[in-house]
This record gives sequence, structure tokens and C-alpha cells, in this order.
Amino acid sequence: MGYEISFNRYFYKPKALRSLDEIRADLLAVEKEAEGLLEEILGKARIGEGP
Repeated sequence: MGYEISFNRYFYKPKALRSLDEIRADLLAVEKEAEGLLEEILGKARIGEGP
């Protein structure tokens, strides 16, 4: 006779979720970084276009 132990039920400890403010701050930081990169790329393209 066998018995199955549910390890998830007894040993799994879920991580606490991040707050919405933390997530929002991360998204805004990534958005600013992407915007800066886009401006840098477009700025370099305009400089090399010629007259």
C-alpha cells in the first residue's frame, strides 16, 4: 500500500506580490529608458542623413 505526499501543499511558500506602486514605477522607468534610446537612434540617423 502506498501513499502520495503533496509537496506543494506542505512545503510551497508563495512569494509576496509586488505592490502596484512598485510595478508602476518600474514601467515608467523602462518607458523613459526606451524613449531616450529612441531619441538617440533618431538623432543619430538625422545627423548622418546629409544636406
